[in-house]
Amino acid sequence: MRVGLVTSAYAPERGGLESYVENLTNALVRIGCSVEVLTQCPYGKDVAWSGGETYAGSTVRHFPDMTHTQHFRIAPSLWTYLKHAGSEYDVLHAHNFHAFPCVAAALASETPLVVSPHFHAVGHTFAARMLHIPYDRIAHKIFSRAHAAICDSRAEAALLRSKYPEFDSRIRVVGTGVDSAELATIDPFELDPPIVLAGGRLVPYKRIPRIVKSFAELRSDATLVITGTGPDESRIRALIDELGLSDRVLMVGQIDRAELQRWQRTASVVVSLSTQEAFGLGLAEAAVAGAWMIASDIPAHREVTSMAGDISGLVDVDATTVEVGARIEEAIHRQRRMVAQLGFATWDEVAALVQDTYLDALDKQR
Repeated sequence: MRVGLVTSAYAPERGGLESYVENLTNALVRIGCSVEVLTQCPYGKDVAWSGGETYAGSTVRHFPDMTHTQHFRIAPSLWTYLKHAGSEYDVLHAHNFHAFPCVAAALASETPLVVSPHFHAVGHTFAARMLHIPYDRIAHKIFSRAHAAICDSRAEAALLRSKYPEFDSRIRVVGTGVDSAELATIDPFELDPPIVLAGGRLVPYKRIPRIVKSFAELRSDATLVITGTGPDESRIRALIDELGLSDRVLMVGQIDRAELQRWQRTASVVVSLSTQEAFGLGLAEAAVAGAWMIASDIPAHREVTSMAGDISGLVDVDATTVEVGARIEEAIHRQRRMVAQLGFATWDEVAALVQDTYLDALDKQR
C-alpha cells in the first residue's frame, strides 16, 4: 500500500506533531507500507516540490511556505502536487486539522482520505480564534471528505464529537505509541543534580513561564531543562534572568530525537502545565523512560497519567506556582522508575490499527 502522509511540519523540525508523524511513518514502513511524507517547510528553503529527500529512511517532499510566518504556513505547490499526483497514492493521511496541508489533502485530490485532526477545538491566539470562525465551513468539508478521523485519545475524540457531532460515526480512537524497548537502549546523561524536564513547542498555551516560576520555588538542588523553540522563547529567557535562574535552567533549543530521548532517560520529573492537548506524547515518553509526571489536570493528561498507572502527579489548572513547586519538590526526591511500557501501546501496534483504517477507507471507496 502506498501512503501519502500529509503534515504541516516534519523532522528535523521538532514538536509533538512532528514526533507523532515521524514515529508513525517509521512504524508503517516496518509493517510493510510504502510511505512518502508531504510537508511544508519554512519560506526560503530551497527544496523543489517535484523532488524529494530521504530522512530516516523515508522519502520526504518539502513544499515551501509562501507566507513568511511560523503559525500560518501556506505552500501553494503542495496543493498543486496533490491535485496532479495525489492519485498516485492508495490513501492520503492528513495530519493537523488546523493547518493548510489538511485542507489541501481534502480538497485538491479525490484519493481516499484519513484525517488525524490532533484537535484542540479553537486556536491558541486571538488571530487563530478569529480564523476558526470562517474556517468552520472548511472543517465540515474536510470531515465530509474523510473516511475516518483518527484521534490520539478519548479526550480528543470527545472534544471532536462535541464540536462536530454529525461526524461521530467516522471517529476512531487509535491513540499514540511509545516504545519502551527503544528507550531502554538510550544512555542517560551522567549528571549530579536531579533533572526536571519541560518543553516542546514554546507557545503560550504550554505555559512554560509558569513552569519556570514554579521551579523557582524549589529549595532542593535541581536543574530545569527546557527543550524546543517558539515565539515564547525570548519571554522565557527574560524571565529566567529576572528570577536569577541562569545557572539552574538550561534551554537546549531544537534538539534531535536521540538527544531528547537522553533527556527523557535522565529526568527525574517531567512537567507539563498545558491548558489544551490532544494527548501528551512528551509526558508519555518520559514516563515510560522512568520519570515522574507533574501535569495540569486536563482530560488528555488525565488519560496519560491513568495509562501510566499514576494520577498522583495531576495538579489543578489554576494551581499556584507555590503549589506546583511543592509537587515538583516531592517528585524529585522519589527514586526514578525503571523503563517500562506501562499501559501505552507500541508504535507498531498503533501502525497496525492505522493500516486497518486505511484498508477500510479503500473498501468504502470501491
